[in-house]
Amino acid sequence: PEFDANDPYFDFCEPSEAAAAAAGASGKARGGSKATASGGSGRVRLTAEERAAKKAEDKARKESEKIAAKLAKQAEAEAVKAAKRFETFNARKMNGSFQEYECVLLMDAATSGTALGLAMSAELDRRKTIAWQVVSRLPLSNRWSGCSCFSVKRRKLCEKDEHNIKTATSSKLEHFVEDTAPPYVQLVFQEPSSFVSELQRDRLAGVFAAVVAAHPDCTLGLVAVGLKPYVQRLDNQQMRQGGVSQLDWRRANSLLLQIHLSTPGLQLRLLSKQEEVATHIINTARVIGQQPYSVENQLEACGGAGPGAASKAASAEMLEDLGWARRDFAVSTLGKMHGMGGNKAVAKAYPSFGALIAGFQTAAVTSGGPPPALLLADLMEPAAGKAKPRRVGPAMSRRLHLLLTCEDPDTVVEGDGDAAGE
Repeated sequence: PEFDANDPYFDFCEPSEAAAAAAGASGKARGGSKATASGGSGRVRLTAEERAAKKAEDKARKESEKIAAKLAKQAEAEAVKAAKRFETFNARKMNGSFQEYECVLLMDAATSGTALGLAMSAELDRRKTIAWQVVSRLPLSNRWSGCSCFSVKRRKLCEKDEHNIKTATSSKLEHFVEDTAPPYVQLVFQEPSSFVSELQRDRLAGVFAAVVAAHPDCTLGLVAVGLKPYVQRLDNQQMRQGGVSQLDWRRANSLLLQIHLSTPGLQLRLLSKQEEVATHIINTARVIGQQPYSVENQLEACGGAGPGAASKAASAEMLEDLGWARRDFAVSTLGKMHGMGGNKAVAKAYPSFGALIAGFQTAAVTSGGPPPALLLADLMEPAAGKAKPRRVGPAMSRRLHLLLTCEDPDTVVEGDGDAAGE
């Protein structure tokens, strides 16, 4: 209701309240103005400049809110994409897609400047898969004359490493985040004279002991470069001089066989060129990188069709009968030979290739016993399920004997144990 100046209440108001009420009444009488005194509660009329400023301020605020919402939406989309990229990268990594990129070959500074080191660096940069690193020295550096040492490490990869690997001009690394290192060390005798000296003086056992002390629980790879031509050349020189040959190739082969029999885990290779050595070491590192990502370990499946209940039961049964070492030999070695049956019986009697070769050699010099080729024929393969026990048989015995004792590289081993030369 409008204010009436003649209302009795007007006379009893406080002076300030009365003045405000009178001002409001006079304003309405002059045309209904919406402006009031400072004590009133009505709206204030804005000027044109103030209205324009307020409109610009509201527009700027809305634009700011719109941009902030857009940025938040983009950040959310980027987070989703990053999560998907990480999930894809992690899945590929778990499947072994980067198995070669994770391997890092280590060589010391002295080896990197030799012909072998230069050949390896050139081959590694050409492949651009396995990385390499030069360190000041390794635990076995300069331990033996003419011998180089290599080891393998594993690095942890992240998403950005995938792009860096593909765009890098060299696979050489200065620093990297290390992961669990594979148990492998490689010795290379680049000078055959040094290897022959260790071989003749029967000091390779000391070499192996030093490797075990520096790298416990590691597989040792040993490469001798140019051994056969050196031994043959040395033998010819001694014969021309009229002296007695102290080491010919047959004698060297016999010494190498003794090393194999005394050290079953040794990986010994005789190569002739530095390029072959470089390729061998790189391929070995590649195989080491593949091991953690095998889909189904044959040792666990025991030659079965998959990791089902039957194969696991067979694995447990074989482990109980043979133990870890013999089961490993039966499955991961004999079980991988094409057409090889009776592997459990053979592994139970001969737990390694060394023991098996020694058995063949003993049978060859023992009178009254079976021929070496039939040494395994009467071994009984235990019954599996409802099947009856069966013999390994002469065909399989002859075949395995031929595989381990044949000296002709062109011999073809047939499925029935016979051989035919090509």
